[in-house]
Amino acid sequence: MAFPIVWAFLYVFIAIAGWQIYHRGNSTLKALWITQLILNGLWSWVFIGQHWVVVALVNIVFLDILVINLILKARRAGLKTASLLLTPYIIWLLLATSLNTYIVLAN
Repeated sequence: MAFPIVWAFLYVFIAIAGWQIYHRGNSTLKALWITQLILNGLWSWVFIGQHWVVVALVNIVFLDILVINLILKARRAGLKTASLLLTPYIIWLLLATSLNTYIVLAN
């Protein structure tokens, strides 16, 4: 299954971007990075652990918006590498959002 392999790479990219944000970013970028990490973990618990697919959908939509903001703000702050490292993450999140939406609508 591709999910564990993809997430392994994504978490490495997220960690490297976070390292750059923490060393060169401002407090807003740091807060966004930590918040996306919390929402990411919360989505897994809500969707996989609790099977609350509607709550998970709301969570992941907020996560999508937050990560898009993080990417744009990192780029504007001159952290081009961090924004590029987070790009595969948002693509994967949007795929997960579409799958979560499908599950909500199918049930």
